[in-house]
Order: sequence, then C-alpha cells, then structure tokens
Amino acid sequence: SSSSSSSSSPPSSRRRRFDDIDFEDWLSEYDGSSNGFTAAGKVCFHFSLPQPEAFPEALVRFAGLFDQETFEATCRDETILRREIRRIDSELDINNDNTRAFYLLKSFANPDHPFSRLGAGNLNSLETVPKSEGLDISKRLAEFFDEHYIASEAVLVVISPDNVRTLERLVAPFSDEFSKQKLVLEQKLMDDVSSASNESSKEGATSISFPPPFRRLDYRQNILVKRDDDDSDTLSLAWPLERQYSDINANDIGASSTKPLIVAPLVGFVVSQILGRQGPESLNAFLLRRQWVQPGFKGKPRITFPCDVSGFQVMRLELGLTADGFANRSALVAAILECIEATAKLSLPSSDQPFLLPRELIAQYISAARLHGYTLAPRPPDAVELAVDSQTFGLDGQGVGVLGTWPLFPNPNDGAAVEELRKAVATTLSTMTDPGRTIATLIARESSIKSFVGGLVDPSLPALDSPLWKREPLTNAQYYVENVAGLDRLLVSPMLWALGKVEGDELGPPVLNPLLPARLRPPRTKGESQSVTSVIGNRWRLYQAPLLERKGGETSLPLPLIPPERSSRCSLVIQLLSNRPREATVRQAARSQLWLASFDDDIVDLAELGAPAGLAYDLSFNSYGLRICFRGISQSLPSYARRFCRRLVQHHARLVDGSAIIASTTKRLAISQANRLQEPPLRKRQIIGNLRTGTALDAAAEGLAFLNSCDGGLAFAQGDLLNGEAVELCKEIKSIFSRVATENYRSPVQPSRLGEVLYKPYWKPKTSSPLLIPGVALISDACGRVQR
Repeated sequence: SSSSSSSSSPPSSRRRRFDDIDFEDWLSEYDGSSNGFTAAGKVCFHFSLPQPEAFPEALVRFAGLFDQETFEATCRDETILRREIRRIDSELDINNDNTRAFYLLKSFANPDHPFSRLGAGNLNSLETVPKSEGLDISKRLAEFFDEHYIASEAVLVVISPDNVRTLERLVAPFSDEFSKQKLVLEQKLMDDVSSASNESSKEGATSISFPPPFRRLDYRQNILVKRDDDDSDTLSLAWPLERQYSDINANDIGASSTKPLIVAPLVGFVVSQILGRQGPESLNAFLLRRQWVQPGFKGKPRITFPCDVSGFQVMRLELGLTADGFANRSALVAAILECIEATAKLSLPSSDQPFLLPRELIAQYISAARLHGYTLAPRPPDAVELAVDSQTFGLDGQGVGVLGTWPLFPNPNDGAAVEELRKAVATTLSTMTDPGRTIATLIARESSIKSFVGGLVDPSLPALDSPLWKREPLTNAQYYVENVAGLDRLLVSPMLWALGKVEGDELGPPVLNPLLPARLRPPRTKGESQSVTSVIGNRWRLYQAPLLERKGGETSLPLPLIPPERSSRCSLVIQLLSNRPREATVRQAARSQLWLASFDDDIVDLAELGAPAGLAYDLSFNSYGLRICFRGISQSLPSYARRFCRRLVQHHARLVDGSAIIASTTKRLAISQANRLQEPPLRKRQIIGNLRTGTALDAAAEGLAFLNSCDGGLAFAQGDLLNGEAVELCKEIKSIFSRVATENYRSPVQPSRLGEVLYKPYWKPKTSSPLLIPGVALISDACGRVQR
C-alpha cells in the first residue's frame, strides 16, 4: 500500500510530529518508508507500507502531519526547526557539478534581477541572516502554511488492495484535517479570485517584466571551472529566455481551451531535436568525426531548464567532452552556434523571423514528442506520479487529466498552436545565436587544465595558483574567465569554413524525416478478433495475432513496456528458413557473424532515421535460419521493413566493392560476444580465431551463401497492423529475398511451434528507446501516467 499527497506550493517542513511520536519512527516499525520533494510549483509528501493491516492507522497519522495546530506547534519548537534547517543545509551538495555551475552562473547575474537571489535554502539563509535581521522564521512558516496548504489545492492518491468503499472511509481523516483550513480561508480565496477576475477583465493579461538578467556583452566568454573529481570534462552553454506564462491558468489546459500552451520546455524539446539529430550535416556527426565529444549518451546534447518561471527561464545545454574537445573548446562552441545558424536556411526570404521553421517540420517534432513522451512512454500507476500529474493536468470524473487531450504539446491540427510554437522556437534560436547572450562554462579536470598548452585557436591557460583564477563564494568553485572575442572572428570562423568547403564537413539545417509521420494516426478500433493464418505464395506463411490482443504468451513477441491503452504500435517477425546455420562449420559460423555484425554498422543511417519514429530492429541466427524483428508504429513500419530487407540482400555486394567495411571495433565486439557463448572451449577458440582472421570478402561470400540457401519463411505480425496490410508487406519482403535465393532441393527444418522463434529481441538502435530520444525528458515524465 502506498499513499501520496501533492500540493501546489513549496514545502515548509518535510517531517512533523504526531502525538509526540515521529511519523517516520512509527513507520519504520512496520518496515515502511516516507519522503518528500519539491517540484516546480508544488510539493509532494509520500509514504509506503508493506503491511496492509497498519495502513489505516498510517493514513490517520499521515493526515495529522497537516493539522494546523500540530504544524504551528512544530514551528514553535526550536529543536525541530534547528534539525530541519540543518537537514536542508546538508542537502546542498557543493561538490556536485550542476550545483557549482548553477551558483557560478547566478554569481554573474544582474544584482537587480531575482535570479541573483535564487538558491536552495541553507544554514545562512534560513537561520543566520533571519536572526541578524530580526525575522521570525516560525511566524513566516505558519503564514505560509495558512496561505498554501488548503484542501482546494491538494490531491491525495492512495493505492491499496482494499475496495473503493473501504478506501473512501480510510481517507476521511485527511479530508477533515484540510477542511479546517478551507473553511477559514474560503471567503478570502473567493474575494481574491473575484478581485483578480475584475482586474483581468479591466486590464487584460499582463506580462511579467524583469530587468536584464546578465550584463550584455558584444563578445563571447568562456568560463572555465576546475572540477574536484576525475570525471570527464563537460561543456555547458546557457541562454536567458523570456517566455511569458502570466496569461495561462488552469482553464487554459484541456479540451475546451483555445489558448496554445507553449512553455519553455516545449521549445527546448524542439531545440533538442534540431541539435541532437543524426545523419549527414548534423552536429553529432561533425563533433564525433573531430572526436571532440564523448561517444554514446554523454556526447549527445542534453537540454535542461534550471530556472523556469513566467518572464524568465535559463536554458542549459550540456555535452561531455574529450581531451581534444577541451583543447578546441572555442571551435566547438562556434560549431554549435553555426549549427543553429544553419536553421535560418529553412525560413522563407519574406519572413520577418529568420529562424521560422516550416510547419511540416514543426508537425514532425510534435509527432515525435507525442510518440515518445506519451504513446510509447511506460507509465505505471504510481502514487507519487499520479499525485504530481493530478496537480499538473487536473482531476475529473474520467480520471487524471482531461480525457482525449495531452496538454504538454499542441495538436498538429491546431494551426494557432503550431504557429505559436514556430514563433517561440524562432525567437529562441535567434537568442542562441547571439554570442553576447551565450554563457559558455567548461567544467574541466585539473589534469586537462594543467596539460593544456594551447590548441589550434585557444591560447594557453594561466597556472591554477594564478590570481586570475577566482573562487565562487558559496561552493568555493575555482574558475577563470577566458575572453574569446577575437578568436571567433579571426580564427574559429575561418577554420569552420575550411572544414565545410575543403573537407566537405558542413553543418546543415534539419530535414524532414520520411519515416516520421507529421500527423499520427489513431489506433484502429476495429480489426480481426481471432488469430489469422495466411499462405503467401510458395513456402511462406503469415501468422497474424488478434489486433486487440494485449496479453502476452507463447504467441506474442516480447516488447518494451507501454501503457495498457490501445496504441498504434505494432511488430513484425520474419524468419528466413535455412539449414545452413544448423549445419555450419566453425569457419562458416564465424564468417556469418561478421556478415551480420558489419551489416549493423552499414545500416546505422537507416536505424538512426527510424529511431525518432519509434522504429527498431533485431537480427539473429537460430537453428532454423535468420530471424528479423521490427518494432514501430503501423504508419511507418512497412516502409522501414522494406528498406531494411533491400539493404540486407545488397550488403554482400557492398562488402565486395568496399562501400561497406568490417571495422576493428566490429571484430572486437564479435569476439567479445563469442567469449560469452556456451560452447566447448576448443570450439570457442576456433570461432574466435576465425573471427580474427576473417576478411570483408570472407563475410560477403558467407552472407551470399546463406541468402542462396534460404527456402521459404515464416512471418508473425501483432499490434496495430491489419491482416491485409501484413499480407501485402510479407509478399513484398518475400519478393526481395526470392531474388537471391537459389533452388534448394532439401527443405529446411521448420519450428514445431511458433513460440520457438518468438524469443526476446535485443532492439537496435538503443536510441529508439523513449528515454533516449533527444529532449524527451523535457516533455514527459516517463514514469507519469495520464489517462486517455
């Protein structure tokens, strides 16, 4: 059993006493646990209890934490206040890189801007300063509690095996506690709402205006920070934004709203898609070829918003650097700005905004957001997530959220919302290309700083004991401000121009993805209710699972967890039948694995193109031949599967003519996998030896020999793929492989049951996971749940 309470206000204290017995102490006796956290504009307190017999009493005690008299008594208890202040102080990790970068950025802020005063509570701000200024912290806490901790602002979520009627009785104490404050403040709130409505009708929505957050520069600076651990070097770029939310309220979220809800994280998602895209002329390809960023997830641009309020946001981009990346930091930053500048090529010459992206491209980004932030994101019904989502999206008779809507991103058919998002993205991109508003912070290891003696364009650094290195007061971070005004103009820009023109390594604008629909089709509501078996020509057979079947089993391919609601996701399994893998010699087995592993490298462009559309694949030999699995959405999986199969039958020819190669890393990976095989030691050594000596021509010959040996196939389709669509697709795939298959006089062995070829796939690429799509964390809590 678990319970969670969420309120739309920051916390005043995480733990309070109940009848002189600390709630956590009581909970621990029953092996329970509790905690609390602050999110944007809300606080959540939650507990869980593995012993259901104690749950009713736990709810009573939990409700007692919000009793007004109890809270006020707690506020007057100096011992508890001192304890809580010190707990808060201990939570500020001054050695954390994000914390140090945040407070260093804050130290450069305009003293007249509220951001300069923003920070986590600590001993100085909560105890020392208030005492010196004669402030009564206890009184301030009580006033804060009276103002914010009221029934109309709270949501209680309880997950328990008890029936609903029992739960209604169990939560009564919680309602009673909050109702006391609601009665006291009800008239005050009504007056406030009436007054606010009158003002709004008279003056209309008003924007919040702040002074300039940072001193405007005509050039860019690099701020170097020495890190105290030996982790990799990191680049952080920050830009101040000015999105206004003051005219957005609860009535603007939902099916009846006509106002576009465009907040900074939504814009950040689009920017993440632009900077994080794969393929030719992309920033990722440019930086990896230069070996300036870390391989894998660390080297991908990650955008966050350490501050996001109406009228002011800080958008931060982070990248993990290599030693070469740190040595060429100015060129690296300039490349990022150049990539953003390239998006201006997509706007019409007549447009008054140079970065106004085409509507169709914005629609594709909305589809990617909906697909990975909502449709395919796993959303288990967790008490904490339900409480937070209830605060964010509202609670009605249908459940959490507004039925049929998803307010985190606009509908692509909503022309006004798409236009508003286009303008917001254009304004943001324009800000990002302004060197004077770009704050570059490099968090570097001491070894990187000491060993750097100058790069292609960056000058050498002063010694760490030089007075040019300063200290940030709160975290004591050591930093140095590097002026790069002349570098960008005189050295960096010509170098990037040369890379583009001489080496052909040019940074280009984003392009439309042919595999990502601009408008997602809803799941089919009608389809085959029974399993269907179809014969597709000679020696090919298709098995179709029921369209609406949700439960797994032997006749179901294991797929990643998604919500139980119907979706447009589907999967297709193709089993090419051949006796060759079953009868292969050690040499043939090793070379066939090289052929398959090199194809993974050769197909990476198609794999990266399909990832934003949720498309993924798996290839593996088995006793019956070669199994090919596809996963995606029904709108684009057929096109992806056809392209993939055509490339597979052409791969041996590409190995022969040299357009595809077997990289050394591919061989090392194949050898590593062979070492994990459950084979006799002698056979394992023979396989590894053949992997080491195998060439591209050897792999090509074995790949072609396998394709020639294929005679027939099995196919299995499930999900949002109608039988007629699956039959047509399998006919095309059969035709593709029939072109390379030769006459086989001995029929291959077939599986005795379908489950033998429906074993767990290992999906590629890993970036097809909703958790790894650029920017998805900004528009979806992957553990949240909103009922549709």
